[in-house]
Amino acid sequence: MQGRLENELKQNEKINKKMENVPDYVRDWYMNLKASNKTSATCKDYINKILKFLYSINSNICDVKLSDINLANTQKFFISIQTKEVNGEIVYTSDSYQQTIWCCLNNFFEYLLMKFLVLSLNVTSGNDLPELNLTVLAFSMLFAYTASVLMSIREYNLLLPIWDTVSSLFGTILSCNESYA
Repeated sequence: MQGRLENELKQNEKINKKMENVPDYVRDWYMNLKASNKTSATCKDYINKILKFLYSINSNICDVKLSDINLANTQKFFISIQTKEVNGEIVYTSDSYQQTIWCCLNNFFEYLLMKFLVLSLNVTSGNDLPELNLTVLAFSMLFAYTASVLMSIREYNLLLPIWDTVSSLFGTILSCNESYA
């Protein structure tokens, strides 16, 4: 008989195997997920969704740089998840499926935004700055687009607290250094 701990350890082993072939920023994000006490099942689900997103940008996920993530490929990804093939027939995916992907991407983008904020305010971390080529404007555009997707699936009330947080972060970044806008 296997207990919960044994199952968690097996899940973690599978996740760690996947983490061998991903960019560093995905591994860092995974560590953030683990630190926030997400279950192994949630981590695995989120990682699969992010890898699917990155794969939609470049089939060699290791080559996807943060600067490759933009509004156009995020929109393309959201369009691609609106339908799926079932028994040779194209059908719409459920609102809940689209919402789980939005939540996952939102978590990922929030992590990247926080990483960007920390690096932009901490001059001793200058070594990592060239990799973070996404501007505050690019993040806000990505967030606005994902917000519009969320609103289109009628989950507006979930958006408000997230939007307040992100808006205040953008304000902090812009007030600290106008050159990041």
